[in-house]
Amino acid sequence: MQIRPDPCLPRQLEGVEMVSSTIFLAAFGGLVTHSLAQSLSDSVNAEVTVSSAATSLILSASPASSGSATSSASSPVTQISDGQIQSPAYSTPSPNGTLSATPGVVPSNATTTVDAAAASISPNGGILSIAPNSTTPDASKLATQNECKALIDYQLPSKNSIPSNFNFSGNVRTYYVAAEEVAWDYAPSGWDNWLGVPVQNSPHAIAAGYLNITGSLGTSNWGLGGWQKAVYKGYTDDSFTTQSEQPATNGINGPILRGEVGDMIQIMFVNNLKDHYSSMHSMGLYYGKQYEGSLYPNTTSGETPNVQEQDAVPPDGCAVYKWLISDSQAPAPGQSSRLWSYHSFVNMPADTSAGLSGPIIVYNSGEMNSTMSAHREFVVTTNTHYEARSFMAGENAKNAGVDTSTMRATNQLVRPFIGNESFWVPQLANFPAIQLSDAQGPNFYTMNGYVFGNGAPYEMCRDDPVIWYVMAFGGASHVFHLHGNNFQYNDIWQASQSINAGEMFTFNMNAQLPGVWQLLCHVSSHNLFGMQQNYVVHGTEVDGQTCPLPPLTAKLAGSP
Repeated sequence: MQIRPDPCLPRQLEGVEMVSSTIFLAAFGGLVTHSLAQSLSDSVNAEVTVSSAATSLILSASPASSGSATSSASSPVTQISDGQIQSPAYSTPSPNGTLSATPGVVPSNATTTVDAAAASISPNGGILSIAPNSTTPDASKLATQNECKALIDYQLPSKNSIPSNFNFSGNVRTYYVAAEEVAWDYAPSGWDNWLGVPVQNSPHAIAAGYLNITGSLGTSNWGLGGWQKAVYKGYTDDSFTTQSEQPATNGINGPILRGEVGDMIQIMFVNNLKDHYSSMHSMGLYYGKQYEGSLYPNTTSGETPNVQEQDAVPPDGCAVYKWLISDSQAPAPGQSSRLWSYHSFVNMPADTSAGLSGPIIVYNSGEMNSTMSAHREFVVTTNTHYEARSFMAGENAKNAGVDTSTMRATNQLVRPFIGNESFWVPQLANFPAIQLSDAQGPNFYTMNGYVFGNGAPYEMCRDDPVIWYVMAFGGASHVFHLHGNNFQYNDIWQASQSINAGEMFTFNMNAQLPGVWQLLCHVSSHNLFGMQQNYVVHGTEVDGQTCPLPPLTAKLAGSP
């Protein structure tokens, strides 16, 4: 791969000059090791200058009679041979970073070798710059993740962590989950879709207090591109580069974890939050103490607290959790599936208000694929996001300020007598102190992280079997209600169901009536504050229409 000219020179900041055998320097997510070759002795009189900049890591070697400086790094490197010439800047991208050379004495035949072990730099004034990509993990984080990878061993936990009613099916389902910071928009359309008016004109948004501080929601809020939230993201493998697919309706929820009775779920969890600890705690599945994911002393008074890293994973940290699905977590008799959940439990009120929660769906043994093929499945999380309780509140408050006004002061004339002269004596005006008051962050009443019907609609075809997985977080109780179609809970048809914070329900429905229908919390104030969404039942041939959705690929028992 030939190095090509780049009009942009790497920016040099202050350098740290030294003659040493080894120096470690962290720069923009990469831990880079610089070593002087053994040949660089005092008699060679070679020096290495290391500079750190926002865009690059810069190495230079001062003129010397012989010898070479060697740099080994986690980024791609280049071999520079003899035959130096004056040259303009060079830069070439590679999968793991960008290699640049500033004007100086550089070789005429310079090429990049991505898999080379080191970069040899001729000590004649040329400058080599290695700029890690933003996706390149630093060495310490990479080492931590490698330790986690070794723990993904597909082995059951120790016997004292296995309940007596767990009969292992032989299936181990592996998930890769990261806690990450995002800018979240509670109303991305900018509209109160319930009233059909812009949010800033919505009496509901005003009544909810959403507009009292910022004048707007979501993307334009605080000038930060949205409310700063922490969420779980799912990935396809342990490289954590490709996100797993999730339904558009999933919203702020973490990835859907699925398993069958008798399975073990193992999770490799990475905390990508900058300044906050996090964890994964299962609501319903079995786990041993080392996989609890909950921060508390675990001891009696006076004893040393028994806290493990899985209970509070630090920034850039990693942990592995193993959860077991026994008969106790099985669907109810006659049902195909059942909802459980997970969330961070370092500080539960702060963690769930920040957005760290997600669903777990358990199926009867051997029935996961057939159940998913025969039903439309939807997750609904009702949550009151208390922004003042979220551990991201400090980020959201960065642009907070006070209203100011101009005050006029009246000068007072002072005439002390000194001989026959008089003069003005300036004095400081004694103004009253500015009175500051607390600003209350909004409490957003959401379904899957959205207010006023701003989430993706739940879509189905007429006569489709539907499973609603409904759960609640926050500090309030809610009443789940559907317009147009009733649902079953424990084989009883219902129009509504109360759900307390921390509860999880599984409802079954047949989509019998086409139309755009309301799905909402029937608590009046919660409904007023935007805890509402739409679901759409598309007409079929019976209605002289064609449903635009892919058909379900399996038939339920007893279906025609």
